[in-house]
Amino acid sequence: LLQDAAAPAFSLAHCRDLVACAVAPHGGVVGVDVEAIRDGVGPELLEPFMQPLQGGGLELFYLQWTALEAYW
Repeated sequence: LLQDAAAPAFSLAHCRDLVACAVAPHGGVVGVDVEAIRDGVGPELLEPFMQPLQGGGLELFYLQWTALEAYW
């Protein structure tokens, strides 16, 4: 697939027991990321890259984190 210019674009991510794959048609761009929610990881991890939204707890933090990684 990597050598074929007409092949679809794809993105693959994994973390612990989670796996995600996204596919876009030829000429498309796609990104995906997954993370297992765990204690000890918080918004300060994102501060060098963006201003984390406040007041959303761990779920909002992980939503921002995975969106940022999928974009990259």
